[in-house]
Amino acid sequence: MSQMSIEFGVGKELRAARLKAELKITDVAEELNLKVEHLTAIEKDSYSELPGNTYVVGFVRSYAKFLGLNDAHLVDRLQQSGLISSLQPSKPTTTMEDVQAPTLSDKKLLMRLVSAGLLVVALVLVFFIFKNMPEDEAEQSIIKEDVVAAKAPESTDQTSSDEPEDASAETKGLTDEEVAAMLAESTTVKPEAEKPVKLVGTKPQDARVMLTAKEDAWYQVYNTKSGRVYQNAVLKKGHSVWVTPGENVVMDLGRPHMMEMTIDGEVYGKAGPSWGGVIKRLNADPTFLIYDFYGEGLNEKSYNRWLSKQEERVAG
Repeated sequence: MSQMSIEFGVGKELRAARLKAELKITDVAEELNLKVEHLTAIEKDSYSELPGNTYVVGFVRSYAKFLGLNDAHLVDRLQQSGLISSLQPSKPTTTMEDVQAPTLSDKKLLMRLVSAGLLVVALVLVFFIFKNMPEDEAEQSIIKEDVVAAKAPESTDQTSSDEPEDASAETKGLTDEEVAAMLAESTTVKPEAEKPVKLVGTKPQDARVMLTAKEDAWYQVYNTKSGRVYQNAVLKKGHSVWVTPGENVVMDLGRPHMMEMTIDGEVYGKAGPSWGGVIKRLNADPTFLIYDFYGEGLNEKSYNRWLSKQEERVAG
């Protein structure tokens, strides 16, 4: 193996991504339920220090997903690197059977022919039905279709009522043309006169809190009682995410000073002070956030007051 593959190894790329997200290796180990020694060995590309080669791929894949990286690409690079003998790809042997072009079995070919025949029969039936339909019935059918199309916008507001109350939806940025198309379609339903928010996607019915990343930042939303994790990802710069409050629903925020929090349509500024580090178990309830977390402004005094309450709650 060359010096180049070691210098730009998978472990070094994982370490660089963690440092860019300003995450401590101890915090990552706690979230992934892995030992700090194992993560340290991965970042050094010292896979011989891990308990066994069978665990290497799983550890690397989990670490990459946590940091928002392409886990499949990194695992493939690891297998091609030669750092792990049991993962080195074997050289395939070429045989005459491999050279021959594959052919469909008679059974699959027959199924495709039958499907094609049924499709042709269905099209012919539809053609004759419409051809033999009286003109009055045809006109009446067209009128009914127009009425249904005209009434369709009235039911669009009900689409979000089927969503679970504890669910939250992450939104990803699209191109300017796609955003403009979405806005054009929504103007006939319910115009929004509020200040524009760079958010793409459907807002959940009960969502009241929105996080917007000014730089790449990590976040997690979960239920402390049931242990259910609703969201866990790196929020890319310029992307926003809706958070639906609920009983026992809390947030963990990495690099909170790089996020902007909006509550009930009002921007409250940074989601945390730069000196606060990773914020854990932040209650997602809007009333709590407005009066207990932000207080009279997110300054050092109000933040320390909230942190003291959090420590008392955890200790109790």
